[in-house]
Amino acid sequence: MMICKYVNRLSFTIPIIVAGVLLVQDPVCAARGPETRIREIDVDWHERIGVTHQELHERAEIKLRTEQLLLFSRFDQLEELATEYRTSREMFSNGEWKLSVFYDGMSYYFETSSLEGDWQNRLQKLEIWVQRNPESVTAHVALAECIISYAFFIKNHKYDPPMPESRMEEFVNTMVKAEEVLLAIEEEGRFYSEWHAAMQRIAVVGWTRRIAARLLKEALEVDLEYNPNYFRMAWYLLPSWMGSPGEWEEFAEMAADKIGGVEGDILYARIIWFMDKACGWENIRESHTWLDWDRVDRGIAGIKMQNDNK
Repeated sequence: MMICKYVNRLSFTIPIIVAGVLLVQDPVCAARGPETRIREIDVDWHERIGVTHQELHERAEIKLRTEQLLLFSRFDQLEELATEYRTSREMFSNGEWKLSVFYDGMSYYFETSSLEGDWQNRLQKLEIWVQRNPESVTAHVALAECIISYAFFIKNHKYDPPMPESRMEEFVNTMVKAEEVLLAIEEEGRFYSEWHAAMQRIAVVGWTRRIAARLLKEALEVDLEYNPNYFRMAWYLLPSWMGSPGEWEEFAEMAADKIGGVEGDILYARIIWFMDKACGWENIRESHTWLDWDRVDRGIAGIKMQNDNK
């Protein structure tokens, strides 16, 4: 049985539970869903909100620029770009910060790649960045996020047929490596929202609700508006991971209520949007009738108003 090192830093030890959690065959949401279905879902939300081509192009450009800077080892420019997005606090209609898209350009980009060499080349680049900038939170988070995505590549794509239960330990061990990377910069990293968000992705390997809730609390104390922390907590609460039926929906409502007003409605709509895309449901309004769809619509209207005022 493996021990969560982050939990030890909190002065009490909770074991990572493997049996009954990681050995479950996850639904499509654990793998972020088929790419075609994800695109269809995004188009539907984009049309309802009125997302412009310019916004979509800008998001793609951030990922591409990040990818190219990493490819050519322009680590100083990557640091500058991260600082720019962190300071501007700008986000897209779906609630993703430009900062989180920046990290996506170095981690999710190869998530479904069938080539082990692609992953190893990417990880090597990021490891060089960390070696050259050992005090950089940005470099450590980028490496950790990529290791986590590589873990999901191992779990969902590396083996054909998919990884047998007997080899799930490889997935867990890879997640632990990502945790170690984050803990290496913990003292400074705790002041960065993206450090907490990366740690939350690791929580799905069996961290208790108590630990996950404390991690979220710490994250929101750093920045209440960094939406990826809400998104990843909702994902953690899926029944395929550490939650029970209805829990992620309840969390979305509670998180939105805590914010309140139009901003709360917007957060609620964005959490639903994220989960719809992450899980690739055929028709979320039909499969999740218990969600507050009036509130989702109010949130969509709020996002439209924000976009009009930009």
